[in-house]
Amino acid sequence: MATVAMKHRTKFITGFSGALLVILFLNVWPNYKMRFYGVNDGYDCLGFPFTFRAIGGIAGTYEFSYLALLADVAFGLFAGVIVGWVRTQLRPTD
Repeated sequence: MATVAMKHRTKFITGFSGALLVILFLNVWPNYKMRFYGVNDGYDCLGFPFTFRAIGGIAGTYEFSYLALLADVAFGLFAGVIVGWVRTQLRPTD
């Protein structure tokens, strides 16, 4: 029989993992949409909520921001912790 702490940990891990998967999807989706759906303004961007990599344009520029990448990772981890915590609080454990 699983203990209450084990059930809370399982709920937290599922919420945390689910949030990280959603954030990962949101980071990659704009890049995929631009490449394969024909939405091409000359830029290939990556990142959500902060664009940390942009390449292309008329002049052929390349931009990479470590600070924006770090902010994206921090946002993902924070969202994962919040969703995991909310997941443990939604229904009382039996």
